Amino acid sequence: MNTAPPSIPAGFMQKLNKFDKDLDLEWLGDHWCIIDTSKKLATYPRNCGGLVAYTTYRHVYDRILHLKPDQLLDSGVIRELQYRDTYRFGDKKYFKKHLEKLVEKEEQSKLNSENDMNEATLSDLKTIKNFSVVMPGKKQ
Repeated sequence: MNTAPPSIPAGFMQKLNKFDKDLDLEWLGDHWCIIDTSKKLATYPRNCGGLVAYTTYRHVYDRILHLKPDQLLDSGVIRELQYRDTYRFGDKKYFKKHLEKLVEKEEQSKLNSENDMNEATLSDLKTIKNFSVVMPGKKQ
């Protein structure tokens, strides 16, 4: 079942890196698997025909998505990753970025509403200055 991996389209790798720079592909005998290289699960020495070569190590990364054996590497895989939400909010760095974006969005909407209120107040003051307005109980 250990066959040589088929070639990877260059356009697919560009799309995958554009989606998330920490993602990569791994060939698992008969199908591709998308891995997250930022999460290293294990590292152990590589066995070379009974001899242990201590200079080379095998790294096991977090496997995000196993593709079907006959599935093409195209934009459908990227859509599936978007559907599965690869930026898992269990990851602290992504969760922190998500919260910062929400806070920034809220501050921006608050500033916009304050600016709209200030503009409305200024336009109302201009119209009030043109008329003599008498408030009840006050002398002019």
